[in-house]
Amino acid sequence: MIIQKLVSAIRRQDWFQVLVEVLIVIVGIFLGLQVQTCYEALEDRRQESFYLALLHDEVEQIETKFKNYFPNINGRVEVLASLREQYNQNEQF
Repeated sequence: MIIQKLVSAIRRQDWFQVLVEVLIVIVGIFLGLQVQTCYEALEDRRQESFYLALLHDEVEQIETKFKNYFPNINGRVEVLASLREQYNQNEQF
């Protein structure tokens, strides 16, 4: 429909109507691209939020595991420290 109007305007050499029709098409393409860019930005934000939530859950799981393991590690470090002290005392004699 727009192409038919454009062709008939060119045949009549109505350059104002040709210009208006071309501007309408250009503005329509520009607006379509802007809407697409906004949608992509929104989708990027949704994905970022999703990945941050996953990362937060994973960090909490890792933190829980470390909290469970640290008492054992601290106990082992204390045992090693006491063994080192006993070894140092035995070397002195």
